[in-house]
Amino acid sequence: MRTFLNRLLALRIDLQGILFAAFEGFLNARVEAAIANGTYDIGLETLTAESFVITDRQVIHTHPGTGAETRLLTIVQRKRSVPTALEEALKHNADSQTRLLINERSGRVAVAIPTTGIMQDNGVIEPRMRLIRPTVSENVMLRVLDNSHWQEVDPHRFIELWKEELATVPEYTESTLYM
Repeated sequence: MRTFLNRLLALRIDLQGILFAAFEGFLNARVEAAIANGTYDIGLETLTAESFVITDRQVIHTHPGTGAETRLLTIVQRKRSVPTALEEALKHNADSQTRLLINERSGRVAVAIPTTGIMQDNGVIEPRMRLIRPTVSENVMLRVLDNSHWQEVDPHRFIELWKEELATVPEYTESTLYM
């Protein structure tokens, strides 16, 4: 390992940049694939919310020798919604590669901006776009986006629909956690 690192650091800076960019592409592809198929382990994280309320406590196992109990807690997590403001969404529209989109089926709107591509196993970089919507954002392969129900929309219609979507965002969202 030491020899590998010394050889890597002996390369010109521009070559180091290319190698680290390739490594980052492989790493991002693996992480995003794990997230997509539900096998990604986020590890230890700090949960934040407006409130946590324990709604149920249930003994799920009692050790026969010691009598120690394992309990399942049902917790309701309440978070304040933080939607993307219209002004923030329109800031991205200055870029020539940015697209204002509407989904023909759902009627929802999004701003599509270029983001980092994913390097495939064969070394080919597949371009992606980040879809920014009022309450969520996600990365989508460009080929998938082009073959989907997302179509470009004129700026006036986009603004109108974005405001309508913002009006439907609840102040708080609740989710249930089990620990």
